[in-house]
Amino acid sequence: IEQRSREDEAYRYTLRESFRFQVVRERLSEVTLILDQAAGNPGVTVSFAGNGTYDPFSRNEAYEILREKVIVEYFGDTSVVVASPQISRGAVRLYATAHQEDDGYPGDFTGAMLMYQGFLGGNPGPTPNVEAGPVPIGHDGRAVAFKSVAVGTYEFDVTMADNDYWRVLPEVRFSLKVASTATLLEVTGSGWIPFGVGNGHGTYQFKVGKDKEVETGNSSFIFDGSDGHRYTINVTSWLPGALIFGSGSQSWKSAFTGFANVLKTNLLTGQSTLFPGRPVTFDAWDGNKAPNKPDAYGVLVLDAQGLVWLETPILNIGGGNIMIK
Repeated sequence: IEQRSREDEAYRYTLRESFRFQVVRERLSEVTLILDQAAGNPGVTVSFAGNGTYDPFSRNEAYEILREKVIVEYFGDTSVVVASPQISRGAVRLYATAHQEDDGYPGDFTGAMLMYQGFLGGNPGPTPNVEAGPVPIGHDGRAVAFKSVAVGTYEFDVTMADNDYWRVLPEVRFSLKVASTATLLEVTGSGWIPFGVGNGHGTYQFKVGKDKEVETGNSSFIFDGSDGHRYTINVTSWLPGALIFGSGSQSWKSAFTGFANVLKTNLLTGQSTLFPGRPVTFDAWDGNKAPNKPDAYGVLVLDAQGLVWLETPILNIGGGNIMIK
């Protein structure tokens, strides 16, 4: 009887310890791990060295870390006309927005970038005819680039620059047509738009045209920002094919792109800081060329990192005139 009691006690002890081990295993299976590593199939190993009571144990489990999904939409140029029969290039504005799929786990785009890759008809890839990027994604999800592109029709892909954390889904593709023209065109304008602090406004002045393959002209824009500074934007040089126009029913729209010096002046202290060589694009629309359309003007400036820095919407002018001729 005494011997059986000892055996029963040992049996109960074994069951008790086995149950405890099972509970530990169940709890481990429900642990949520927060991982900070690249996508892939790294696997995880759980092991126990063993001791005088328990045997050693080891088990490897495979798992997969997926990259986060990013939704991209394209809003940039798709069909433009250059300003002269002698011009073989157009400076297009590549503009897309990116946001993470709503999966309950918000991500951070800091350091994430998009790539724009254009393929001419007949080019099956993988080497693109035109490439822009990596283009940084701003805090608002925008990725903007200005690129001089040869006349032609392209299929563009928008992808994430190589990284282990993000992927574009679904893949984004858009068509871009850069066409030549039979006539020499230019755009001129001066006046103001209702932009700035309170009842303030920005004053613009420009004349941009082509002389064979050479971009000619000037452009400036001055406005008072809501941050207490006055901004003076003066173009210093043009991208090849800087002046472009809308095609077909959009021929009343023009745009021109280059590099500008931006002078930032504190309105209280008068202290000024110069920011040289900032990429800049202007929209200048001539309402006289379209029924019931007003003249309109807008500007967008990138900072040294390629993020949107200064921007007006494309606004109806408050005074002056814009002409495409």
